Amino acid sequence: MVSSTRETVLLVEDEELVRRFVQTVLETDGYDVIVAADGQDALRLLELRAGPVHLVVTDVRMPRMTGLEFVALARRNRPTLGVLFISGYTDAALVEAAESPDGVLSKPFGAAELSRRVRTVLDRASSEAGADG
Repeated sequence: MVSSTRETVLLVEDEELVRRFVQTVLETDGYDVIVAADGQDALRLLELRAGPVHLVVTDVRMPRMTGLEFVALARRNRPTLGVLFISGYTDAALVEAAESPDGVLSKPFGAAELSRRVRTVLDRASSEAGADG
C-alpha cells in the first residue's frame, strides 16, 4: 500500500528496534515520518511543526509519559489528530481511548497489518474531519 499523498505520521516509540521497523514500513508506504522516542519529545516536535500531522502512531507504555497522556496533551492543540496505539498490553482504558477497534494494534505485528491499520485510521480521521467541516 502506497499513500497517494504525502501524509505525515508522528511515530512515538521508546523501543529502538520497534521504532526503526515502524519507521521503515511507514516510509516504504510513502508517508513522511517524524520520529520521537517518548511523549515529551513528541510534544516538542508537534509544537515546532507548522505543517499538518495526520496521524500519531504511539506506544502506550513509555518512560516519562504514557501514550494516553501524550495523546490527551497533543489533542489540546490538534483536536482532530488521528491516533493508532501500539501496545503489548490491552486494557479497558486503552480500548476506550482508541475510539475504535482499529485504533489499537497489539504487539507483535507485521508490516502488512501495520500498513492496513494506519490506512484505516487515516481514512476514518479524514472522513470524520470532512463531516465536521
